[in-house]
This record gives sequence, structure tokens and C-alpha cells, in this order.
Amino acid sequence: MDKTNSPSKSKSRSPKRNAMMKAEEQAKKLGVSVVEVKEHPNGSFGAKFSNGIYRIVQSSSSSASSARTSPRGSKPLSPLAAVRAFSKYYNKKPYTSETNRRRSMKLDLCRSKSPNKTTVSSPYRKSPLRYDYPGLDDGSQCKNADSFIKRLRSSAIRRSKKAEKQLEPVPSAEPAMTLPFTNPFTTVQTPVEPIPAPVQQQMPVAVQEPMPSQSQSMVPTQPIVGGKKQQQRRSQQKQQQRNSQEKRKSQERKNKQRNSQERRRSQERKNKQRNSQERRRSQERKRN
Repeated sequence: MDKTNSPSKSKSRSPKRNAMMKAEEQAKKLGVSVVEVKEHPNGSFGAKFSNGIYRIVQSSSSSASSARTSPRGSKPLSPLAAVRAFSKYYNKKPYTSETNRRRSMKLDLCRSKSPNKTTVSSPYRKSPLRYDYPGLDDGSQCKNADSFIKRLRSSAIRRSKKAEKQLEPVPSAEPAMTLPFTNPFTTVQTPVEPIPAPVQQQMPVAVQEPMPSQSQSMVPTQPIVGGKKQQQRRSQQKQQQRNSQEKRKSQERKNKQRNSQERRRSQERKNKQRNSQERRRSQERKRN
């Protein structure tokens, strides 16, 4: 009897049997056992292992063919999306100054890269510095680069200010009055009023009004009335007085220094004259 025509070899395995064998192979690798093999409506099989993990061990032929025929790769990018990606990349990148940011944006707009780095698909969104988008940063916008950069930066600054305003805390209304907490489980003892004693005649006592303290006497009785312009005028007057005082003090210091220098110089002249006179007298004595 020919072995190739034997019924045991001619029969093919069922999909569930193949899934069971693949699940057992994965269970051996994981060091666990197979609990259940489940078939999904699309024809694929999943296995649940004793450690709680669930895996797809076999897919159907239809799902595999659809996965092979589905388009792969990058998606096309519109010109508006490219401009947004360019602005977002350079606005979020840290720079030491605004001039450096504008310079780098202008260099990217005016320089063209190799043809294999020019793309109209999604890789440009990730790195506008590495790729070129035709009509944007391939050198065609170099003539009006300054106005284009100014427009992008103004819109970015406007968006950042709007976001900051949204993050600012909203001023709440007047705080609600909170009543003191009373424990309902504690017993409140009512004070017992003492029995009134017989009424006696008392002499009237003169009531002394409290003297105003120093802090109270310093406080003005009438509020200061004035608008913003008056407050600004007062602050300017105070600043002018402060500046004049500082100028006067600095002038006094300079005068003191000048006077001390003149005294020192006059004293040195006097000393020189005295020394010269003494030398002359001593020479005259020696000659005599």
C-alpha cells in the first residue's frame, strides 16, 4: 500500500487544531498552560493562558490578505498643514533670543535641500528642518521671507497670550460666610442663672470715655479721595522730591571731597615752604 495515499496523511488539520498546537508552543515558551482556545467571528483564534494573558495565535486567511493589500506608508500633507507644522516646529524650539529664531527660520526658507529630501507627505510634519515642502521652504519664499516670518510669529504670540489668559484664575465672588462647627453629639450645658439678691441703692458711677491710642490718633478720620491721575501726580511729586534730595546729598559729598583735597594741598604747600626756608637758613648758618 502506498504511504502517500494513506487516509491519515491525506487529511488536513482543522484550523482549530492548528491554533491549539500554536497555543501549546507559546505556552511552553512562557512556562504556563493553555486554559482556553476561542474562535472569533472573523476566523482568527485566540488563546487564554493560565497566567491571565490572552493572545491571538492564528489569523484567518481573509484578514491576512486584507492586511497585505492595505496601503502602507505616509499620508499626503496639505499646504496649510505644512505651514502650521513649520510654524509649530520653530515656535516651540528653544532659542536664546528672538533674532536667532527669526534667523534660523529665514535660513530654512531660503535654502533648498536635495531632491530626495523634498516631500509632500507626513514626514515633513515631524521635522521641517530635515525635509523641504515644495512652495514653502525650498527657496521660493525667500523674497518675502521677512513678512512671512513676521506673520507667523505674530499669530504664535497671539495664541500664546490667549492660552495664558485662559490659564489665569478667575476672580471668585465674595467668600461665603462659614458658621462655626458644632458637634451634634455633644451635650450643651445651659448656664444656671443665679438667684437675684435684694436690690440695693447704688451711687451713680461716672463713666470715663477711653482715650484714643496713638495708632488710632494717627489714622485720618476722612478717607483719602482721589482718582488714578491724582495718585500718579502724587507719586511723581514724591519721586521728584526723592531725586532732588539725592542730588543735593551727592553735591554735598562732592563739595566735602573737594574741600578736603584743597586743605590737603594747601597743607602740603605750607610744609614745602617751611622746609625750603629751614634749608636756606641752615645753609646761611654754615657759611657764617
